[in-house]
Amino acid sequence: MKFFIVISSSARAGRFIRSVKSFVRNNYFVMKKPIKTSMLEYSKIIMKKMSFDKRLFRKEYKKTFNYLTRTEQQSLKEWLQNG
Repeated sequence: MKFFIVISSSARAGRFIRSVKSFVRNNYFVMKKPIKTSMLEYSKIIMKKMSFDKRLFRKEYKKTFNYLTRTEQQSLKEWLQNG
């Protein structure tokens, strides 16, 4: 994506460029941060997508337990019973 900006004076151009550089420098890492999702939440998303097939759902359920802590396992069981 390309942007073309017309600026009438060099003083304005300098201020504009400095403000853009400042914005990029200050916000670059904010925009690049990955969204953190817990393994439990990720597992819930996957299991919702696998709910159409019992065999795949069961396989994903067993595989998920290898990655979760005991409290997360209990939370997943409760989620399945309530949902």
